[in-house]
Amino acid sequence: MTRSRAIFLVALLVLANLGWWAWQSWYAPPARGSVPWRAPGAKDAEPAPATPGLATVRLAGEAAAPVDGGASPSPAAVPAAPAAPDPAATSEVPAPAAVVPVCYEIGPFTALADSAAAEAELRQRGHAPRLVYAPGVEPQRFLVRIDGLPTAADQARVLARLRAAGLADVAGLPAERAVSLGLFSGAARATARLQQAQAAGFAPRIAPQYPTDAEHWLRVDLVAPSPPGTTPARALGGAWRVQPCAVTP
Repeated sequence: MTRSRAIFLVALLVLANLGWWAWQSWYAPPARGSVPWRAPGAKDAEPAPATPGLATVRLAGEAAAPVDGGASPSPAAVPAAPAAPDPAATSEVPAPAAVVPVCYEIGPFTALADSAAAEAELRQRGHAPRLVYAPGVEPQRFLVRIDGLPTAADQARVLARLRAAGLADVAGLPAERAVSLGLFSGAARATARLQQAQAAGFAPRIAPQYPTDAEHWLRVDLVAPSPPGTTPARALGGAWRVQPCAVTP
């Protein structure tokens, strides 16, 4: 090999090394989405537009992608799932147990005057007594009557209508603002008169009449003695006996 050929080969190697170093140092890779073999700005060098809706498709188990290339949405921007209702808060509150009044009987009485005085005293205490007769006491007569007439004029109008309907043996009870349709010794005759008055458009009732000396009691429904701790005998007491209604003699 001649000297000139050797110098040529050395120069060729030096140029090759310089070219490699320049390519490694100065060459910039093409921008993402551009085509390197087209001139910059060429139409086919622009990235293709994104397919509509494709960015919202996410596979199961895949994490949500950041919006607009930024950070992931803050927890405040994501609506929170509704909290499960608290069974204890939604459960119905049981209603308080109803207070059941207890029936008591006061007596016994054998005179209507005595039971009337006891009834007046109980009403002053705020009770509503009602008269009942002892078992085995049978009524002697039956009075058919119409009650609840506010004035004497109303009483007179009722009497006139009853007489016009063919019920002649009727009478007014001025002290009670009531009308008597008859006093009968048997329940069947009293029931027949009751039906006649009902056919005429009235609402009478049958009031059994007991012997004046028959044993009777006053019944009172007591919710709770007042003050608390007071026994029914003290709440209703007087010169008589107080007992539950179930043991009426």
